[in-house]
Amino acid sequence: MEFKRLLNAANKLDPIKEDISEHLTLPEQTKRLASKLGHLTVVCKGQVDIISNGHKVIECTTIGSPRRVSGQGDILSGSIGLFLFWTKMAEKTGNAPPISATLLAAYAACHMTKLCNARAFSVYKRSMLASDMLSVLPEVFASTFEMQS
Repeated sequence: MEFKRLLNAANKLDPIKEDISEHLTLPEQTKRLASKLGHLTVVCKGQVDIISNGHKVIECTTIGSPRRVSGQGDILSGSIGLFLFWTKMAEKTGNAPPISATLLAAYAACHMTKLCNARAFSVYKRSMLASDMLSVLPEVFASTFEMQS
């Protein structure tokens, strides 16, 4: 729903430019939307998250759960901000990622959010809340991103 609203708004921004057709594939719609918005990085959430900066499209195919909870998007957006900070800090120290910082941050956040969703669902089933996802986040983060010695 949020993505469809963005598409409609972008199509009204510049009526001279070609509209983003609903007949295009979702990855192509996402890419064109990101491009039309000045090459911002756009995340189209779904069973497969589509991420594009208008130049490149990547997909997060990590499996979450059949339950989507209110507040899950807040966890995702906060995680994107944190991962973007870390990728920008890595760039400053000469450890630039092989893809754009915004694409990497969005992918890492989508991946982690879906893993948190799956883990919390395995415990709480249909009664799962966003706070349950937050309670498993440290465990999911450590097992996914921290180097084991």
